[in-house]
Amino acid sequence: MQTFLTVTMWIVLGLVCAYYAKKQQRNPILWFSMGLVLGIFGLILLLLLPLIQRIQKKSASKKQPPTPAVIDVAPPSPLSSILDPLFSNTLWYYMDQTSSQKGPMSFTALENDWKDGKLLTSSYIWNEKLADWKLFSELFPTAEKEIVIE
Repeated sequence: MQTFLTVTMWIVLGLVCAYYAKKQQRNPILWFSMGLVLGIFGLILLLLLPLIQRIQKKSASKKQPPTPAVIDVAPPSPLSSILDPLFSNTLWYYMDQTSSQKGPMSFTALENDWKDGKLLTSSYIWNEKLADWKLFSELFPTAEKEIVIE
């Protein structure tokens, strides 16, 4: 008689676990099995799972550093935005206003000279991938900065 009551209690706990699992949108077959094996402890675990998950979400959100609302990013240079990627790793040369050759220099140095006004849109530039000297304005037509020397 005692065996019959024990088996009945296991089945009832399995059904109760399956019912609550379905209400919580969990797998009822899995939780029926958990109720059979774990008995009342399976039911307690099932009822405490939403609380445990909320606590884990809160602790995970506290560990993450706050993200800034605005990220200040420098706008891309008009030179690098139109530059062929093949040219970015080459050495550059240019003729300044006195027709003396400057270089070799990296593209970043060339860009800095352009920003500083040492290089004009009417200056000639060259690198080893170009067949001949080109006007700065030919290679970088969107570069509008021009320094007028008086």
